[in-house]
Amino acid sequence: IDDLETCVQLLKKAIQSVPGIEWIIQKNEETKPIWEGLVKSSDEIKNISILFDDSVGRGVKITSFSEPFSGIPCGYAGGIGPDNIEDILEQMSKSKGPHQSIREPWIDMESSLRTIKDEDDIFSLQRATKCVEIVQKLATNGILKLPE
Repeated sequence: IDDLETCVQLLKKAIQSVPGIEWIIQKNEETKPIWEGLVKSSDEIKNISILFDDSVGRGVKITSFSEPFSGIPCGYAGGIGPDNIEDILEQMSKSKGPHQSIREPWIDMESSLRTIKDEDDIFSLQRATKCVEIVQKLATNGILKLPE
């Protein structure tokens, strides 16, 4: 793209045109020109969240939790699934960064909640339910604070 700054400004206008929709902006090296431009305008844009995903959707396990940008809600992704969500959330609860978000941080999962059935890639309710049960257990034990 020749004029990335113009593209960022057009995206900013699109985001501002639908204030009731939350736009999740993936933060990684590939998307740096986009998220940097939007973060600089965060005083004008109130409906964005930042998804910290250094794995770029490849499911590489997250090992650290970046500090959120001031005033911008955030979430974390990277290899999170039913087999490690408890460990990841416990690490996240002990990390300083996520607790500086303007609201409780969230996590993003995709490929780990999918399964192959009859050669079809489908969403697995069983895998999602396992994650929900783990989150409920962590909340009951006081490790996580669930949104009200």
